[in-house]
Amino acid sequence: MRASDETVRAEEEPGRSIASTSAGQANGQRVRFTSNIVGPIFLAADLLCLLFSGLLAVAAYSLLSSQQVVLSVHLFAYTAASASYLLIRSSKRAYRRTMVDLLQEDGDAIVDGVVSTLIAAALVWQFGIIEDYSRGISLLFLVAFIMCIAVSRPLVRLYLGHLAKRGLIEQRIAFYGADPGSTTLIMRVLDTLDLPHLNFIGVADDRPSVPKVGNLALIGGVDELIALARRGEVDQVLISVQHMPVTSISL
Repeated sequence: MRASDETVRAEEEPGRSIASTSAGQANGQRVRFTSNIVGPIFLAADLLCLLFSGLLAVAAYSLLSSQQVVLSVHLFAYTAASASYLLIRSSKRAYRRTMVDLLQEDGDAIVDGVVSTLIAAALVWQFGIIEDYSRGISLLFLVAFIMCIAVSRPLVRLYLGHLAKRGLIEQRIAFYGADPGSTTLIMRVLDTLDLPHLNFIGVADDRPSVPKVGNLALIGGVDELIALARRGEVDQVLISVQHMPVTSISL
């Protein structure tokens, strides 16, 4: 990841490891997650909301109406709505989020819930079983799901913030290139984002004489940096020098 123009993205690319557990356990350290754990936590919250909303809709409908429902039809509709919602959210990369974009997509999640319910109703109609489909239980499910999404999002954010403050979610960042101007500017920009999980561990530079960069420790050159990354002690490297050799970038 490159920051040659003194701008940098502050999160690890999705698809990288979400937890540094093996190295920590081998050294007797606590389990530490990177910010890529945010996506799976939101996925777990959505799965719980789908399950809770389905059960609540059935319970509420049984109290409000004495009409019998065809279980197979509504189980099909529930499965279709749940699968549609998860597929829509996945297509928007909602489960590959990080700590940076915690405040995004709340409205999108509610809209996606409405759309998935409509998709389920359309499938029921297409399969010719609409006569056995209760609009009432479908509406109860949708209302319960929207309420659950609206309530769960702030709770998940509070939980993630608590984990970050305790150090259980931590992004260990090292700089390559002891350029005081670029490095200081990058750190100031990241500080304004109020991301408690970011931890700047030091600067690596292969030049024989490098200036001191604030309170950051000098951790050696690119070989030492690679060794730290392989041990799980560095999650992300930000390049803070304008002219980086191609061979160093490829490493």
